[in-house]
Amino acid sequence: MTISSNTELLAGMSIKGRWNKSSYLIERKLGEGANGHVYLVVGGAEGKRVRYALKVGFSTSDLQSEINVLKKLVPRVNKKPFFIDADDYLEGEDVYSFYVMQFVEGISMSSFIEIRGTDWLYLTGYYLLSRLADIHRSGFAFCDVKPSNVVVSKYGQVELIDYGGASPFGKSVRQFTEIYDRGYWNCGTRSADNSYDLFAFCLVFMQLAGAALPEKEEVSVLLPQNRSKTELYAAVKGSSTCHVMAPILLGMINGTYVNSDQAVKDWRSRMHSIGVVPKSAIKFPWLGGFAVASVLMLTITVYVTFN
Repeated sequence: MTISSNTELLAGMSIKGRWNKSSYLIERKLGEGANGHVYLVVGGAEGKRVRYALKVGFSTSDLQSEINVLKKLVPRVNKKPFFIDADDYLEGEDVYSFYVMQFVEGISMSSFIEIRGTDWLYLTGYYLLSRLADIHRSGFAFCDVKPSNVVVSKYGQVELIDYGGASPFGKSVRQFTEIYDRGYWNCGTRSADNSYDLFAFCLVFMQLAGAALPEKEEVSVLLPQNRSKTELYAAVKGSSTCHVMAPILLGMINGTYVNSDQAVKDWRSRMHSIGVVPKSAIKFPWLGGFAVASVLMLTITVYVTFN
């Protein structure tokens, strides 16, 4: 079944699952992606009301594909099940499919770095690499690594959102953004593997570090001869923030990092050897006792202000 992208749930509405009979009160719309709307909702028994993120899909088959990926790749968050519920709800004669997931607050990676400064890139980069390595161990590549698909807690912990493009190793990449795509830069194929995500990670790090990359509006018109390893090498070497991690970043551009676990190990080792952990995160890598505060949703990033 396919529904209109104009279909909206309004604040104050309550929906009840057709099969599981769970009820959810709509608080507000959080955002919209390519394949559905996401809402902040309240559910659970009286006295134990919990806030969740609920996604209504435009296509039932696409929604089911996302659910299958999420069950495999994101089984738990904060020691609790990430995936909560999936059902249909009725509105008149229409039937709409939805699923419910944990909701925890955070902000986008680009907003976090803008607030905290580029020194935090090393720590958030470590956590992002670690999350990618988790996914890769399951035999999948995320395939659309970019700042808007990463949310960060106030302590630098990260989560990925929008798993709609996640693909098994060896399959063609279905969803990507040009500037982070190694195929666009003539640095490899659009085939899902460890190094595809690591290349994108490198470009994200470079962009947030202020390296000399093209602006978003310039990407689509960049001449093929200006899309090469040479251009990216120069951008890394011209950025003081990137220069610290240059051996690792250049390896990601070259595609010599084929194991994300090794990339995580090397990144962590280099951080400690050169002392680039932010002072307020001196307990890295344990950051004992912090409360994770990242939005774990699929197609949107929730922006909140840190206290």
